[in-house]
Amino acid sequence: MKKARGLIFRKLPPMPIRTLSSLLGPGEAGFRTALSDKTRWHCPEAIETVEANALLPLLSLDRMFGSGAVPVQQLRVLVNGAEAMQSLYVDGNGLRTDALQSFLKQGATLSIADIGAIVPQIGELAAAIERDLGVRCGVNAYITIGDKAAFRPHYDGHDVLVLQCQGAKRWYSHGTTHPYPLVGAQVSAAPEPVWEAVIGAGDLLFLPRGEVHSTRPETAPSVHLTFGLTEPTGADFLTWLSGRAGEIEALRRDLGTTLTPDDRSVREKTIKAAIHELVDDASIEQFLQHQVMRREPRPVVNLARVSTLNGSACLTTALRRRVDLKGDEPGDLAVTLGSKQYRLSQAARRILALLGEQDRARLADLALATGLDAASAEFISAVDILLQSGLVATTD
Repeated sequence: MKKARGLIFRKLPPMPIRTLSSLLGPGEAGFRTALSDKTRWHCPEAIETVEANALLPLLSLDRMFGSGAVPVQQLRVLVNGAEAMQSLYVDGNGLRTDALQSFLKQGATLSIADIGAIVPQIGELAAAIERDLGVRCGVNAYITIGDKAAFRPHYDGHDVLVLQCQGAKRWYSHGTTHPYPLVGAQVSAAPEPVWEAVIGAGDLLFLPRGEVHSTRPETAPSVHLTFGLTEPTGADFLTWLSGRAGEIEALRRDLGTTLTPDDRSVREKTIKAAIHELVDDASIEQFLQHQVMRREPRPVVNLARVSTLNGSACLTTALRRRVDLKGDEPGDLAVTLGSKQYRLSQAARRILALLGEQDRARLADLALATGLDAASAEFISAVDILLQSGLVATTD
């Protein structure tokens, strides 16, 4: 089986964008540098217009709104920096499509939060970005058919990667007024723009958190996706450490409000010494591994079983991070992923690890790579448990 791990998968035919590399194209190196350095980055025509359109076609959006597939809680109606009250476009039956159409005619922007939960291809892409970068990735969609701005100048508390899918918008950068913010905010008196560009279909734009920006529709209808990239911070590291403080006796003790000043001073030194020891014994690597293991898989439902699939059927992983699944250890092992524990065979763990590296693969290739017969009970059982547990999903 060790030898099988080195097998190279047969190249799959070209498919819609589902990985970070396929999204970034030749601009990948530039993006990674910008992400690391926290600098603005613009890549015109990063992908073909037809590929950008295909991620979120206008016809699909029409059908989503018309069929009620967009949950009320995920939709915001924005115009000139203000948000419309939900009661103006929601009734007891859900979204009022006539009201939404009216708002759009007035120049409003429709914002759909967590669009990946509605559009599987975008959900797969967001999860693949997480696995590649090791950061949280959330995706929102913005649809505009008028010429009014959705937001006033503002900055975000996370990095933003923008993909224009349809139409075009003019983006303005007003510089950074508050470096490395933890939450976003509007800026009442934004500085004059220091940079601007028209972002057309297929263009990518990266803005680091804290960079004040604004937009103006240029060519309607405009549809763009924002991938919010959230890296753990020093503040997150301290929060994690505080969760471990309860394991230390000195830090469970009272601060000493009833003690004399001299005795309280002794208590303070003891507490500070325990805090220093806690910090010195911990590492950022430990914290990051904890974050990896606690990240919930992407929610999926599988109606299929292996017996209903053929060897050319493709699977993709629901895991948002690359996890050490201990594929070399024989037998069944308990694996904690997110808030749940799963008991997985060695074959199931190897299949899941392979999908984490390949993003998607044919059943026949997975069997070959694990050194198993695709028709064997061991392979069928392994894939079935992964499907039933929602750790993998079928994909095209």
